[in-house]
Amino acid sequence: MTKRIIEPSELIINPDGSVFHLHLRPEQLADRIILVGDPGRVDMVAEHFDTRDYTVQSREFRTIGGTVGGKRVMCTSHGIGPDNIDIVVTELDALANVSTIRDSIKRLNTVVKELLLGILIFGAAIWMIFIWFISDKWGFSQGLLLGVAASALLAI
Repeated sequence: MTKRIIEPSELIINPDGSVFHLHLRPEQLADRIILVGDPGRVDMVAEHFDTRDYTVQSREFRTIGGTVGGKRVMCTSHGIGPDNIDIVVTELDALANVSTIRDSIKRLNTVVKELLLGILIFGAAIWMIFIWFISDKWGFSQGLLLGVAASALLAI
């Protein structure tokens, strides 16, 4: 099966890092999820949890997370209709998979900064070492500067 990437325009992330409708963050996602229609049933199911760690409510989407027998579990309501079920399942899937993409982008941004610094340091080191062996110092400096600038721009 081909893995589908969710486009940023198809998945809205709130400023706090939670998904748009459910208002859940990736760290709140449990491996065991119970889906119910009526938000009132979430409390009925959560009465059987050993612990309750969080409660999140956003319109008809209500979630309580906790543990049962030492295992993390959550109960989420989806409201009425297949459209709402699609929203809930899509956002739960995004919590499990899209957070990895976001973390990768953050790591990549850090690497690019280090790469740019490395390009500049390497360019300066090459200039300081080889400037003494070149007769056309101005031409060498211009060429090296253009090379370092091109490398830095390509790294962005």
